[in-house]
Order: sequence, then structure tokens, then C-alpha cells
Amino acid sequence: MANVAKKKDTRSRVWTFVGYPGDSLPEDWEHQLNEMQLTWACSPEHSADVNGDGSEKKNHIHFCLRFPSNKSFDQVKEISDKLGCPIPQPVRNIVKMCRYFLHLDNPDKEQYKRKDIKQSLDFDIDQYLSLTESQRQELLREVLNYCRANGVIDMCELDDYIADNKPEWFDVTVRYSAHIYRILKSRYHQNVRLYQERLENERQASDTQD
Repeated sequence: MANVAKKKDTRSRVWTFVGYPGDSLPEDWEHQLNEMQLTWACSPEHSADVNGDGSEKKNHIHFCLRFPSNKSFDQVKEISDKLGCPIPQPVRNIVKMCRYFLHLDNPDKEQYKRKDIKQSLDFDIDQYLSLTESQRQELLREVLNYCRANGVIDMCELDDYIADNKPEWFDVTVRYSAHIYRILKSRYHQNVRLYQERLENERQASDTQD
């Protein structure tokens, strides 16, 4: 997983570790985290992840802990040990970490649901899941470039493609649906006009030959 530092002696305000439900992770892990008065969030249970060779990964949960001040590896390991979790790692980018909970930036991986994220009351996960305006604009350009390159002029056709191939485009197409619709409609009328002009040119050429 990207954006996680590797040095054990690194101090950080944000840490992550992985838990294995039904195995080393205790059933009351949520109660334990709250009893320690930690600010935390965790991913849905990743039950459909696969390794590079196609084999299934062990079901797991990604945890993210956020502290008011820097914590050392040893301090955080005391927490992860209580939960039966492997070695914790400091997080370099909390936005990417939280988006990884759902694989939002990894469309080739299983896409998990926002409703299945758990968090403490003082951890606002949505502030990290939302795209920035520049990221939305970049995705919008990808959508429009695809439509232009593939002659897409129908919103239903675009929606079918997104559902099957590009789930990461869904939010931006909803947000900018009116803009995308106007462009596709304009391109449709442009195609109709060009087709009619071609037919008229062919007719005139045929009349000239006669």
C-alpha cells in the first residue's frame, strides 16, 4: 500500500495497521479502541481482495489512528499489539489512506461501500474521501476525452460504460451531468448536421454527373 512510511523510528500523528477479523483481531476491538479514547477509523472488511497471482487474500480491515501529537512506533505498537494486529506504519498521506479503505483510486480492485466504514465520533472520514476540485476537473476531462475518442453521444451509453469499466467516474458524472449532457447533445446535432451536409454533397455530385 502506497503512501506509508517504512522506518520504524518515524514519529507521526497518523498511523495505520491491519487487523484480521475471525483470527487475531478480538471481537470487541471497537470497544477496546473507544475505551482507549482514540480517534480512529477503519475500512470495511476487505473480503474480496486478491494477490498478484490471483489467489485470495485473507479477510482484513485497515485501521487508521489519528493523534493530537506525534507518536512513536513503540507507542502505537502497544495499541496494535492489544488488537492482535501486525506492525503499525506511519501514514504519509491520510487522504490517500482513507480513500484506500474503499479502493477509490484503484478501480482495478474491489470497490467497497462508504456505509461500511466505521469511525470514532471525532473522526470525520468524509473530509478525506471527497475529491478536490482539481481532481474532479481532471476526471471530467477523462470522461469528455473518452466520449470524444469513442463517439459517445448518449448518456445511457456513457452510464453503462462507467458501471462496467470506470466506477471512479460515477461521482463526477453525477456532479457535472448537465454539462456533460449539453456537450453530448451538441455533438449529436453536429453529427446530424455533418451527415446531412454529406448527403447534400453526394446528391449535388450525382446531379452534376447526370
